[in-house]
Amino acid sequence: MRNILVFPDGTEQDFMYPPNRDIEVGETLVVHMLDDSMQIMRVTHIEKKEREIRYYLALAS
Repeated sequence: MRNILVFPDGTEQDFMYPPNRDIEVGETLVVHMLDDSMQIMRVTHIEKKEREIRYYLALAS
């Protein structure tokens, strides 16, 4: 199963899903970006498809 973070600007990044817990809508995540920066994001929507799960994010306030 492919897990994808979808950022507010529409860019996507694959990520390793934590095996010991579920991610829910409204949850805050600390995202380690490909450029080595860290962003605090909030899950706004989860879309489950046959071979992937998309986690739509917004900047946490």
